[in-house]
Amino acid sequence: MTEHSLSFANEQLSVAGILLRLTERGFDFFQKDGMFLKALEFCPRNQKARQDLLKVISPYKGDKTLVHLATETPSDDEADNVPPQDEPQWHHTEQHQEQWQENQPQNTQITPQAPLNQNSTTDNTEKREFIGHHIYGGKAALYFSLDKTKAEHHTIRVEGAPAGAQAKTYLWDKKMALQITRGDLPTVAAVFFGLLPECELSNYGADNTKHLVVKNQGKNFFLNMSGKGYSQIAVPISPSDVYEIRALVLRQLLASTPEIGIEGVLVNLKCHAAMLKTQ
Repeated sequence: MTEHSLSFANEQLSVAGILLRLTERGFDFFQKDGMFLKALEFCPRNQKARQDLLKVISPYKGDKTLVHLATETPSDDEADNVPPQDEPQWHHTEQHQEQWQENQPQNTQITPQAPLNQNSTTDNTEKREFIGHHIYGGKAALYFSLDKTKAEHHTIRVEGAPAGAQAKTYLWDKKMALQITRGDLPTVAAVFFGLLPECELSNYGADNTKHLVVKNQGKNFFLNMSGKGYSQIAVPISPSDVYEIRALVLRQLLASTPEIGIEGVLVNLKCHAAMLKTQ
């Protein structure tokens, strides 16, 4: 993860078009929130990260010892409980990385944070698009994102972070990451599309100890991640979150076989699930 500083934080806010700036005291306060640090790193390139960042900062915009408008230069020793300022405005870019344009990849990319499955890892120097979906639970949070294997196969990366001591905070610096292999992605997709009741992925990671289970529980789904040296990640996934995950998975399956189209991918998934049920 990028090593953050106050100047880096305010530069990220500026590039993201957010007219709020942090004081030294504010930066020390907010960086204790794992969601703040993760959103800060990607907010210039991703609308969801930008929204998450505003959710953390905006409630404190009336406290000039923590946050002030870009046009102001207050010091950290100003009194607390200053009347709230007008709601800051920002400029939306014409394109966000959450918007997909077929055959027109985005120019803004980031470097993945860690190598994953030993059989299909993403090179640390390779850049990828930051497109994904966060899921927040009571004891942990998940992040599903588009990724590519070292062999350039389209797949999904799953990250899980345990909850922090404070409410609605997550320790992304202690996250567990897993890149689904090319062979396992159709099976995971079949579960999320309701074609299989559950799936279990084992022997992931450099030491083959990472483990992932996805179950269809009817009203919602449930995901469990575990691995040697990591906190266990257990998160229920709501129907609306499953919808977002399906969209990400379908996009990657279609990217791998664009010639058969969406209908072909779905038919292929049904056949794949039927074969697994006979085993």
